[in-house]
Amino acid sequence: MLAYKEFHINKLILNIFCLLFLINTNIYAQWTHTQCPSGILITKENDVYCGTQWGVRLPSGNNIIAESINNGLPNIHSYTAVNAIIANNNSIFVSVFDTVYLSTNNGAQWYTANNGLSGTIISLAANDDKIFACNNDLDIDSSLGRVFLSTDNGSNWYKVNNGIIDNEIVTSLLINGNNVFIGTHNGAFVSSDDGLSWKAVKSGMMIYGGINALTAIGDTIIAGTNYGVFILTEKDSSWIAANTGLPEIKSIYSLATYGNTIFAGSSYDVFLSTNRGLSWISFTEGLVDLRINSLTRNNTYIFAATDRDGVWRRPLSEVITQVENNHNCKPIFFLLEQNYPNPFNPTTKITFTIPNLEPSFVNSVKLRIYDFLGREIATLVDGIKSPGEHSVEWNAKGLSSGIYFYRLQAGLYTDTKKLVLLK
Repeated sequence: MLAYKEFHINKLILNIFCLLFLINTNIYAQWTHTQCPSGILITKENDVYCGTQWGVRLPSGNNIIAESINNGLPNIHSYTAVNAIIANNNSIFVSVFDTVYLSTNNGAQWYTANNGLSGTIISLAANDDKIFACNNDLDIDSSLGRVFLSTDNGSNWYKVNNGIIDNEIVTSLLINGNNVFIGTHNGAFVSSDDGLSWKAVKSGMMIYGGINALTAIGDTIIAGTNYGVFILTEKDSSWIAANTGLPEIKSIYSLATYGNTIFAGSSYDVFLSTNRGLSWISFTEGLVDLRINSLTRNNTYIFAATDRDGVWRRPLSEVITQVENNHNCKPIFFLLEQNYPNPFNPTTKITFTIPNLEPSFVNSVKLRIYDFLGREIATLVDGIKSPGEHSVEWNAKGLSSGIYFYRLQAGLYTDTKKLVLLK
């Protein structure tokens, strides 16, 4: 009897300790204010830069301090001084007023990179040797251009806006693999030939008010709009609403990713999804009730720039460990992800998602490996798989270095991706 009482007393003490731990965790699991004013955020080599109304601010470790790095920039004291800022390899580009500037030494010195541009550049995107820029000046001659491309690190720019309607107001840019996406007030445009031609991608999206932000995870494109979040897989031609867990008033102004996690900034909250937008939860403790204009992250923190109260940050480890995947949410599309790591030696992991379909539609899922000549090397999956995300590891021990392919077949769905074994 005594042992029974001691057991229950110890269990009660343990429960009280756990409750106090959870309460304490909730108290200290909050956003904290940095020393940077409101602006547009980017990450370069784990450092976070902020383009503000007073120019560009220099980061210091994992904190942001109010030190300007404006040598070569004009004297800036305007609420909308920095329109866009991006990092690409060793360079940083910033659009100030009607001029684009370039720094190749982390902001210590800026130089004009404006040859061939016209209008006020409000969106920039880069991927190695390709840099895209967009203006939204409706009052300029359309022949001067709306979308521009540079292949020489900003030394020269060329018009690439064939197929974009003249009166489109460009709001966002995204480069994802071989495709370039433009968000506008009337939906989205995509180009797969470096901007030589564009086609509209609007089906399935409530387009009034337009696209405020674009990001991607693998082949999945995520758009933040005034009607919440929409998802587009590059094999599809129609957007799918992904708003479970978002409030009724759900304008999304900013997006960021961390692995398979998506962060979304709204009028008063930051939300996250760990299942590619299928469901969302808010993690706003300690954050002011202001619009989240910009989001970015480094290896340690997620950063949120408000429209009037500067930049806030929160540890990524704190956020991710507190969020459990919602296993009740059912996938709505197929997805075959890029293997990781890639290149690899000798093991790599391949992840794929099966949507919530009747078993008769997906009666057999096959995942096979092929060599460069198309010969089958291995079968990793062969059978019925339940809806949800699945991962499988491939060990290429004994095979020679080179390019291989993996192919997923599930019902009528097929997708193939390349992987590289490097010994």
